[in-house]
Amino acid sequence: MHIRMLWWATAFALFFIAGCAQLTSAPGTFDSRTPQWSGRLFVKVHSDPVQTLSAPFELQGSVENGSLVLTSTLGTTLARIQWTPQEATLQVGVQVQRFDSLDALTRHLTGTELPVLSLFTWLEGIPSQSPGWTVDLQDLGTGRLAAHRFSPEPVAELKIVLER
Repeated sequence: MHIRMLWWATAFALFFIAGCAQLTSAPGTFDSRTPQWSGRLFVKVHSDPVQTLSAPFELQGSVENGSLVLTSTLGTTLARIQWTPQEATLQVGVQVQRFDSLDALTRHLTGTELPVLSLFTWLEGIPSQSPGWTVDLQDLGTGRLAAHRFSPEPVAELKIVLER
């Protein structure tokens, strides 16, 4: 619980003062043909208390194997989330936590499942279904995506502003 609160507090503070950061990936993680996106990520979970996360990010890979890295304004890695069909890992500093799935990892961090895997199709402009979520892709041409979780509780918001 302490790590979760520290994680959210750090990410929240850094995200609101953050500009878009340049990030280099770990060597050999993905090749140059791997889809990748970067920009700013905002997540708000309407739980009690409300949890908010805002940070520059880099998303790469695919639904099967991927990586989501959250950084500070100076480009320092705050957290690295990686997944395969077998597991998902969260690395904060030198501490690594392992989870059975990406859904289990996001549920641990935020108290709800986030549609990280749906982001791949959404960012390609495809309004794919994610249970309990609606997505607004009308501003994707200008680098903006918004999604809203309405069911089950807690309600959540996800916004992305892509780096150009």
